[in-house]
Amino acid sequence: MSFQESEIVLSYCSAAQLVLKAHKEAVSSLGGTGSAKLGTVAAVVAAANATAKEAAKEVAAAMQGSSLKAKDSDASHGGEMPMDAMSIMKETLRVKDEELHQVAKEMRAREATIKELAERLSETAEAAEAAASAAQIMDKERKAVRTEIAKLRGELEDKLRKSSLELKALKERLSEAERVRDEALQEASKWRTELAKARDQAVIMEAALHRAEEAVRLASSDNKTFPKCFQVRQTADNCAKETIRPQEEILPDVYHLNTSSETGSHIQQDGLQEITGVGNPSFGGISESGIHLQQNGLQEITRDIDLLGLQNEGDEQSSSIPSEPQLKVDNESIGPKQDM
Repeated sequence: MSFQESEIVLSYCSAAQLVLKAHKEAVSSLGGTGSAKLGTVAAVVAAANATAKEAAKEVAAAMQGSSLKAKDSDASHGGEMPMDAMSIMKETLRVKDEELHQVAKEMRAREATIKELAERLSETAEAAEAAASAAQIMDKERKAVRTEIAKLRGELEDKLRKSSLELKALKERLSEAERVRDEALQEASKWRTELAKARDQAVIMEAALHRAEEAVRLASSDNKTFPKCFQVRQTADNCAKETIRPQEEILPDVYHLNTSSETGSHIQQDGLQEITGVGNPSFGGISESGIHLQQNGLQEITRDIDLLGLQNEGDEQSSSIPSEPQLKVDNESIGPKQDM
């Protein structure tokens, strides 16, 4: 093989080596971890294409130089070189040219593959960027939701605190209402006792009235004293009516007090004053004015009988109107009435 043929082969080998090296780097960068950016892929593809073009230029220049040298040698030497050597050289160049065309086709195919891979990688990069944007949006939404949850939690805690305070206030009001109810029940029991005492006094007054009627019947034999006896009887009746009337007035109030205590309703201050008798003359009349009325009635009856001169008829007639201790003893023998 001549020197020109060796130079062409060396140029071809160096160009093929450069092209293969460039494509290997491109494939390695594309098939790596997948983190290469679009700019890096484009740079590798451009470098491989440039290397392939330079190698093709070098091979073409070497072939042109070899053909020129072969023509010059043919022209200078003429028929010195045998024909078989020229034929071999032309055949060799033709084969090498075909090989170079084949390499160029392979390079173009690889370039198309590289472009396709670059497009796919570009699409993948765009999808990754879209996924990253979506992840950022989701992260922002998650932070907003967490902030809203924290706000709602704070509002819920405030509402629970207010509800607990209101519940505590309601419990205090309930305790106060129960205390007032207990006091009202005690007051009602007290007034029941007073009512029982008033009934006892009414029984005493009825006994005194009966004794006064007996005295009037004894004194009615004298016609002159009949108007006076009639006045004594009327006075006794009025005294008994005045004694019984406060009892009838107190019964509705006691019933109202029992009803309000059983239902557990809230007793107002003015109602409590009505129950305790503050500012109510009908209630105070039982314990004070009623008793004074009873005593005054007994004294008036005794005084009227004395004025009639019934004591002159004897000790038996004078003893028909007993004193207050004797009336109490008679009351015990008669017995108090049952509570209404």
